[in-house]
Amino acid sequence: MNTNLLLNSLFTMLLFSFIVEGAVAAIFSITAMRVIETKRAVSTTREALTFILGAVLVYYVEPLRLFKAAGLNFPMPGDIIVSSMVLMRLTGFIRDLMAKVRQG
Repeated sequence: MNTNLLLNSLFTMLLFSFIVEGAVAAIFSITAMRVIETKRAVSTTREALTFILGAVLVYYVEPLRLFKAAGLNFPMPGDIIVSSMVLMRLTGFIRDLMAKVRQG
């Protein structure tokens, strides 16, 4: 396992998480979406959209695949799912960080 490549892949994922969060935030900032009162439904939809967008990105951008970048033999579907979940969590971290910065 090549640790340097794994860390490089994680840093690349962190950068892509900014892009994913920006795209998802743009969709949910539409005025019609603000009218929806059920917070749980909006939160679930946002997480699902983030996962799907992350899975598509990981599928098409090979450096985002954690196991392949580290040189480990792992089945492609598993690699995509795990990498998408890591990207989703990094995107959630960025979302929480931006919310704290906005609040002051």
